[in-house]
Amino acid sequence: MLDNTIESSQGSQADQTCKLLMRFFVNSCYQVQFLQGLSNKDASRKMNSRDRTIEITGALLWIAFAFQPVVAKDAPVQWKVGTAFQRELKLISGVSWPKNPLRATVLDYAKTRRIAVFMDRRVDPGQNFRFVSQRGPLDVLLRRLARQLNLDIGFVGSVIYFGPGRTSTKLATMAKIRSDQARKLGDESSRMLLRSRRWSWPSLTTPKELLNQLASEVNLVINNQQLVPHDLWPETSLPAMSWIERLTLVLAGFNLTFEFDSGGKAISIVPIPASVGIEKMYRVSSQSKVDALKSSIPGSYEFKRNQLWVKATVENHRSISRFLAGGGRKKTVSKGPRRKYQKLKVKNKSISQIIRLLAQDQQLELVTDPAIRAKLGKLVKLFEVKDATLQEVLDKLFAGQGLSYVVRPGKLIIRAKGAAGGKKRPNPQAKK
Repeated sequence: MLDNTIESSQGSQADQTCKLLMRFFVNSCYQVQFLQGLSNKDASRKMNSRDRTIEITGALLWIAFAFQPVVAKDAPVQWKVGTAFQRELKLISGVSWPKNPLRATVLDYAKTRRIAVFMDRRVDPGQNFRFVSQRGPLDVLLRRLARQLNLDIGFVGSVIYFGPGRTSTKLATMAKIRSDQARKLGDESSRMLLRSRRWSWPSLTTPKELLNQLASEVNLVINNQQLVPHDLWPETSLPAMSWIERLTLVLAGFNLTFEFDSGGKAISIVPIPASVGIEKMYRVSSQSKVDALKSSIPGSYEFKRNQLWVKATVENHRSISRFLAGGGRKKTVSKGPRRKYQKLKVKNKSISQIIRLLAQDQQLELVTDPAIRAKLGKLVKLFEVKDATLQEVLDKLFAGQGLSYVVRPGKLIIRAKGAAGGKKRPNPQAKK
């Protein structure tokens, strides 16, 4: 657990002075007790001198305590929010962490960038990891690190949420849905629920204490609090966030969210649904663009008369907008696999772990279908290839597994065999 207090050098010196004076004072008292055991005639002269010494020592001790410098707290971090937050995420960065504890390393680094990171309670904060990445946007680097640890990142307002993918990737969407619902309530209720404010709590705070704070802030009843088990959380400081976003953040680590009761006078804590999405319409001129979107960005698609209706997460809607605006291809870092593998040998790794290592090595974004999670979790006791391209490695790895892949500019997409878009790119030389 991180300790955010820093003692000044003056404070340390005062502590030492107090300790010395206290020791001298106690020793003097012991000597008084000893002298009282002597005969009055022998001790009277010594007692007078000792009494004066004790009086002086007590006065000095009082002065030392009275003027001891107060331990200074770190000044609150001025977290970046809104446009500044988004701009920081896109700055090109490079990190090298050879072997570090996860929580301290990530949070300290984020603090230097003034980007708030909240780590899910289910993530082991002390696990050591090794991460040496190529230069790239900050959000891309953090996502690569999270996926290396079988996690993912999500966003709640101007906070990066670091946790299990089944939770992290839904948070922004759930917060957006609840915020839209709050806007339909009365003016006063909407104002309180959507007003942004900074939030912090000390070490050993419990989630139920935070729930009570939130409930009293807006005079709402929070039902089903028994679903939140007892836990102790580390000291935390967060940027300005709405009430909706703060409650979303507190509940996420328990795989919980909330919904408004009728009338908006109370809310109920409920499990996070298996899938979440927001429906949005796009103007699209061709079926080929729709097919390209379906093969690369998860969502529910319906295309009629140049209108493409998509139900997807907030993050995926942003990707769709960038793609249709023509920005998707320009931002890719790599056009495809970079090199052959002279010798590749892996023992006791899951298929998911192997393809993540391959994607990171080839500087490709890995996209997988949630429906094949069980297949990707299969353990491979020994996998070995020599002088093989990425395609040849994947062909051998996926043989008999019911999996297929497609390599696109900057992306490696893994799907169930036979799924739409889940076929390999044909080799033009094969026709010759």
